[in-house]
Amino acid sequence: MNAAEYIGRQRKRRVLTIGLVALVVLILLVLVLLLLWWMNREATDASIPEPGTITLPPDNYPDLEAHAVTMAGYDLSAEGKPFILLSDPADNAIAGESHNFTPTPMRLPLVNDGRRWFIDYPGESIGCIYRTLIIRESSREAKELPDNWVQTDLPDLSQEAIKEWGINYCAPTAAANVAWMLGKRHPTLDPGKIFGLPENASPSLRANRLVGGEEEPIPDPESLAGLMNTKKEEGTDIRGIMTGFKKYLVKNDSDEWTLNDPKFLKPMPLLDILRNESVNGSGIIFLLGWGNPEMEDEENEGSILMVLERNAEQLEPKEPVPPTQEQTKSGSPFTSGATTSEAVGLELDLVELIADDGGVPGGGTNDLGPAKEDIMERLKDVKAGSGDIQLSLAWDNYNDLDLSCTEPDGTVIDFEHRRSPSGGNLDVDMNAGFQSNRPVENIFWPLGQARRGTYGVYADYYRRHTSSSEKVEFTLRVVVGEGGQFFKAKLPPKSGRTLVHTFEYK
Repeated sequence: MNAAEYIGRQRKRRVLTIGLVALVVLILLVLVLLLLWWMNREATDASIPEPGTITLPPDNYPDLEAHAVTMAGYDLSAEGKPFILLSDPADNAIAGESHNFTPTPMRLPLVNDGRRWFIDYPGESIGCIYRTLIIRESSREAKELPDNWVQTDLPDLSQEAIKEWGINYCAPTAAANVAWMLGKRHPTLDPGKIFGLPENASPSLRANRLVGGEEEPIPDPESLAGLMNTKKEEGTDIRGIMTGFKKYLVKNDSDEWTLNDPKFLKPMPLLDILRNESVNGSGIIFLLGWGNPEMEDEENEGSILMVLERNAEQLEPKEPVPPTQEQTKSGSPFTSGATTSEAVGLELDLVELIADDGGVPGGGTNDLGPAKEDIMERLKDVKAGSGDIQLSLAWDNYNDLDLSCTEPDGTVIDFEHRRSPSGGNLDVDMNAGFQSNRPVENIFWPLGQARRGTYGVYADYYRRHTSSSEKVEFTLRVVVGEGGQFFKAKLPPKSGRTLVHTFEYK
């Protein structure tokens, strides 16, 4: 081999080596990029099975079709990539696993198919949110909604802390997370006091008694599992979860707890509600179906929302705030007077005042928010009461506006005090825990029962259930005796309880 041939071969080997190295580097780069894509993939990339498909749960989870978890917060900081935070009773599925009493939530992607929300357990399973139970107290102070939120008082209890429970105690454990949080706020719901435990009882003992008990009989009849009729082999049915939690709250707190009728909600309205309820301190329990269960009602697609709500005890009535000359617009009954500091100086946009000729539909213009005829139809649909006086508030979106009234003696009628001694009755209250885009609220006094004197009518943009922060246009219908009127105005979010009309009943 001469020198030229040797040099040529060396050059070919060098080129081949460089090519192989470059190829290896390229392959490694592709693998790194694929790994990064997998770790940071869009939530919408999750595979949602076809409706009617049941899939396996995540590894080490009980092999059941359904599972209960507790919402511990959310993360919407990344646009288009929503995440849910969960206290999952089965995330440490080991018999004897101790409870966590500080927030240790799982952060999982949320995806939807336009019908329902799904929780993605990446690489393992997908759970459909087919039931949502909200446990709401009466305190409904409106707050700004941050992009990130964690329930600081919510523990992460284990469904297998006691071996004798078996593996199907997810429902009472998820509910116990909420009950524990409520016990931090109210002494009557402290598990230690409910179960007669000594003051030095450990948190684990308190949690165990709350979920299902530690000694025979298991479940303890007074525990959540006992009240929910939880079975070791079958778990807990839906009715048991709802009625059992209500029994627990009524027995240990107040008989003012009520369970509202279930409603179907599309994904985006439901997400807005979950944010509002979470930030305002409500407990939220999800019932997951692994895969994509068949719809129970094809006419009402969406997740089913149920609300367990505590009505406040009767408060001292507040005196109505009469409008001043400066607060009155051109002599109209619409004013900017308010009973809360947040609403002082609030300017209502009076658009129109139309006589109703005795409350009979027809006449006037169609420039009102909800049309007069539509309001009458809504009142008919909900079988709203009428009599000496009838006050009705209507608007056209999913947000929560509240109607209230003060009687001549100062008695307040509102969502916390629905009936007055005179017979006044808030018989229709909408959009507090579930949604309608054609809501109406109604207060009435039966014939011969309304007190004579001055009445104050109030409106409150109490809670936002949509992404819009614009003012909400509403229509107020006031029927006094045989004559009635329609009014239209707008309220901004967090308006506070705002006086919008006064009238004399003679």
